[in-house]
Amino acid sequence: RTTLATATQERITHSASTSEALKSLEAQVANFIVENSGLQDKVQALKTQLQNTKSQGKQQDLELKQKEEKLSLCAMENSRLLELGQKQEQEMGKLNARFQEETQR
Repeated sequence: RTTLATATQERITHSASTSEALKSLEAQVANFIVENSGLQDKVQALKTQLQNTKSQGKQQDLELKQKEEKLSLCAMENSRLLELGQKQEQEMGKLNARFQEETQR
């Protein structure tokens, strides 16, 4: 009887210990699920932030390309106006020379 009582007591103690261990594992799993959920939210936020940054980069690239095209057009217009100014300067020189000739006569 004492052996049976001792064995029964050991089983009860072991069962209680196993039950406590199981409750501890359940609590750890619940904490893990909560932490994992938080990490998933953070990962999603970072993915969204990365996508927004990529979109901004593409927009800035497009704006830079447009500005480069505009600058190129301005440079061509500047060259054309410079050439026109040089031609007008030559014409003014010719007209000035003619005026000098006419006034000396």
